[in-house]
Amino acid sequence: MKKTKTMIPLKLTKKNSINVCHEDLRVLMNLTDSNPAYAAKFLTNKTEDEARTLLAALNNDEVTSLYDLMVT
Repeated sequence: MKKTKTMIPLKLTKKNSINVCHEDLRVLMNLTDSNPAYAAKFLTNKTEDEARTLLAALNNDEVTSLYDLMVT
């Protein structure tokens, strides 16, 4: 009898997951230290949910204010 490999189905991840991507948070923190305007600009390339989640994790009023000005 020939054995066949069984495939394990991968769990699909949603693009709009509310989990904070640690790499994005690290980049955001580095940008905040160097220039908060760049940090806010970085967030404009994310979805609204991702950006708000990252802002909540960052907890920086200056970046939050700049981001709000950019998206309105």
